Amino acid sequence: MRRLDPAQSAAAKGQAAIQLTMAGPGSGKTSTLTGRFVHLIRQGVDPARILAVTFTKKAADEMGRRIATLLELPSPSGLHVMTFHAFAFRLLKKNPGVAGLSEGFRLWDTAEQRNVFSSRRMWWNEETDILDIIGGAKERLLDADGFAASIDRDDDTLVEAVEYFRVYQQALRDAGGIDFADMVPLVVKAMSSNESYRRSITSAYDHVLVDEYQDVNPGQIGLIDHFVNDRVRLWAVGDDDQTVYAFRASDVRYILEFTKKFPAAAVHALDRNYRSCPDIVLAAKRLIRHNRLRFDKDYQPTLTEPGELVIRGYSSPENRGQAGRARHCRVDSPRLCRSGDRRFVPGRCCRSSVTNRPEGTWDRVRGAGRRRPLAKRCGQAGDRRSVLFARRRKSSSDEPVGVESARPNSAPTAGSDQGGAAPSIRGVLHACATNRSRRRTRPLAGSGKSGMGRRGRCGGSARTVMLVA
Repeated sequence: MRRLDPAQSAAAKGQAAIQLTMAGPGSGKTSTLTGRFVHLIRQGVDPARILAVTFTKKAADEMGRRIATLLELPSPSGLHVMTFHAFAFRLLKKNPGVAGLSEGFRLWDTAEQRNVFSSRRMWWNEETDILDIIGGAKERLLDADGFAASIDRDDDTLVEAVEYFRVYQQALRDAGGIDFADMVPLVVKAMSSNESYRRSITSAYDHVLVDEYQDVNPGQIGLIDHFVNDRVRLWAVGDDDQTVYAFRASDVRYILEFTKKFPAAAVHALDRNYRSCPDIVLAAKRLIRHNRLRFDKDYQPTLTEPGELVIRGYSSPENRGQAGRARHCRVDSPRLCRSGDRRFVPGRCCRSSVTNRPEGTWDRVRGAGRRRPLAKRCGQAGDRRSVLFARRRKSSSDEPVGVESARPNSAPTAGSDQGGAAPSIRGVLHACATNRSRRRTRPLAGSGKSGMGRRGRCGGSARTVMLVA
């Protein structure tokens, strides 16, 4: 692993009892957190008294592997690096009685969860999955009655969800089981009601490191608060521009209001981007600055080779990454924009670059790690490390969607950068950024699956811009 840069090193070696590190995309959040873990050990802290929590098993495994490599350990098995849910599940298995569970309690999988409704011939036909609604309520520390008291009674979907929640909750109790969303709330409630149990957990650690703090939800915040209240030192890292777990009740306000909650906290900022070329970094910064509630992180690219911006339009949100019609326009920005190539004109899409993708045909974007529909490409084939995707809702017109949404004559907004990007790109970014955007929920229409992880709601004629590096 490369050496930490000055900003990363300052964050990793900070001395304050409570610290927050604000990090932009590609700025080395994982490297900084692992650097913090290693620094504490080299300062004499027992590795068993450091708890590092994150949101995915993949991220936890990667952090453990890096730490073990840096410390020259044979394996990371002895390190307490895990997800929030794995940590809570370990506590429940160790002492289930304190949370009101039997010794042989079972963790339900998705099929068992859905069987509660199918066996009772209860069919949920709304777009948002009923299991996501129930899980989100549990992550907010609500049971069925608390959920019923918190909803808008004029919302027919939520009113109906209350009945499903009550049936599901009773079935789970009768079976003596728990589900994924129960783990953290059960531990938090047990810690709140049993002081000796709480102290037995918090006294085992001197430091808690939290990855992706922007995605914490009320249950996870409750767990963190128990540690902080018992004087365990807190170090957190996150990016308020990248919240993706809203369907699990995450709330970006927890990171935005961190210094209000902890006035004595030290705040660090990572100021370099190691992932993307200058074109995509500048485009991302210009776009995200239209968000009203955020910290302004002025990070700079470290890569110098030219990249490209790709504008892609889809006839409907479901067509992104699925079978259906897709229309594309690829732009080799360093060459086409500087030369004034007529194939890239805001308000007109390059006809030669547009195609209908045959069903089942895919193209992998190198460096992005995501599958994207295949399309013809305009311009020369170049390094595709950094790309910009734009998507909008279904259009009644047969014209290609994507670049035509730009405003060629729009002026740059106040506070935006003036140099570095071609004027032709500014219209695209301005048009996309000035439309309020949210992610769309995937309908589940009897699929029997909980769907992809990143969800939200999308309404109106919203346009969404995704920056992929």
